[in-house]
Amino acid sequence: MAPLVVRDSRVAVRERTSDADSALVVVFPATVCALSIREASGRVADLETRGRESARVDMTRALPAGTWAARSSSTPSWLAAPIALPAGRYVGVGYFTSVDWEVEYAPNQGLVGRTDCSGARLLPVEFPFAIEAGEVTLLALPSGGFEFRDFERLRAGITDSRLLATWLAPIQRAAAERRAELVSRQRRPRDGYDAYPECDGKTAVVRDEGAPLGWDRGLPEDAAARRSLERPGFPIRSLHATGFGRGCVRKVAFSVMIADPGEVETAVKTVGEWMVRENRAGEIDIVVSAVPHLL
Repeated sequence: MAPLVVRDSRVAVRERTSDADSALVVVFPATVCALSIREASGRVADLETRGRESARVDMTRALPAGTWAARSSSTPSWLAAPIALPAGRYVGVGYFTSVDWEVEYAPNQGLVGRTDCSGARLLPVEFPFAIEAGEVTLLALPSGGFEFRDFERLRAGITDSRLLATWLAPIQRAAAERRAELVSRQRRPRDGYDAYPECDGKTAVVRDEGAPLGWDRGLPEDAAARRSLERPGFPIRSLHATGFGRGCVRKVAFSVMIADPGEVETAVKTVGEWMVRENRAGEIDIVVSAVPHLL
């Protein structure tokens, strides 16, 4: 006789219904089918009944993979889903994943992926996390952490999920706090400036004192004004391009693209010392990028 499992109704993939709701927001590849969670104290749990005996068991909740918008025919998309949870301390103890998925073109939909979860296998894990009342905690599978690469995956997941739209405000707060934490860990004070060596795929050189660089308060909307922005030049051997874009530490940065990874430290010193010498404030990013070649 199969056991009867009664799910704790407080733990569910659902919309946010009030400001008091809290959740775990999971970012996952579309081949992940379900996540198993354990609450540390045992007060939040599913109840499994076998005959006359009952026991508290881990809470396994299906993630909304199934059919998904495909961005590539060769790799599964990244999705995101909220699992509503009461405030407390938890541990992720396992997730179910499948190797059976396919992508096909659907009229008026484009590429559509489908995951077959009927043969999903359990992969045991152990990653603790806390849930605060009225807030969300961000977590990415399979690592159990949430790193720079996961922000873009989360943005893609929000686009594809109606459920996540109702959780958007606490997600934005949690993402801003997590990003600030990751950036802070990267800070390496230098002589008059700071270096951030692995800051969202680039090395950021930042200085807070001095006259603001032209882009530091944001890029102008007018195209002509953007073209007239100051573009400092640096004597870096493998430098092959420059441009403006989103900063890692500040809103906007000037990007210096170099082809040789071995020149990163030289580029950091060159840029940082220039900012000190010229008494300028802002962010300049060092990006390792291959020189493009026309085919």
